[in-house]
Amino acid sequence: MSAPPLTREQIMGYISVLTNRPHIDQNPEEEARHVLLEQARARGGDDRGHNVQARIDEFQAEFKRSAVPKSHLKRLRNGIADAILT
Repeated sequence: MSAPPLTREQIMGYISVLTNRPHIDQNPEEEARHVLLEQARARGGDDRGHNVQARIDEFQAEFKRSAVPKSHLKRLRNGIADAILT
């Protein structure tokens, strides 16, 4: 049985975890990625899951670059949420 659908606000919370700096013995990024991908697949199958995974990878790569404008990161975060929800 899959988890109940998350709201947009909950999804955005998980997306924000992708950029946290966890303690060495914790890995909330993987848990957040898992939840987001599970939500995407539950709402739209494997194709949507692959789309969301690519968007998450792009977001994390862009976040690691130091000169990326915050507006660009916001667009990427919203793109992940939109890909899950629509």
